[in-house]
Amino acid sequence: MQQGIEDNTGDRTINRTGFRKVLDNGAIEYWVLPEMYLSELCSGLDSTLVTNVLKKYGYLELDTAGKSTVVKRPPGMGPKRVYVIKPELLQSEEEMAQAA
Repeated sequence: MQQGIEDNTGDRTINRTGFRKVLDNGAIEYWVLPEMYLSELCSGLDSTLVTNVLKKYGYLELDTAGKSTVVKRPPGMGPKRVYVIKPELLQSEEEMAQAA
């Protein structure tokens, strides 16, 4: 298992949205599975618009080709494309200052 990736081994997760990765500075990065990104996070919204706004403001990690999903290795899975949501999206200014 990758260091910093949270996996509640032994606990059964139903409808997993994704994974949380605790970075070296203590900030949390979210890896969201594509099917859950579309059906849960963007539910009722234009997913293309949501993705474009997240990209515009730098809240999504992009792959080298500029795609919105990045290949990662979530616990218990092989390589998988996920949306990587950067910590800055969900952190307060105070939390970001402490992490810096």
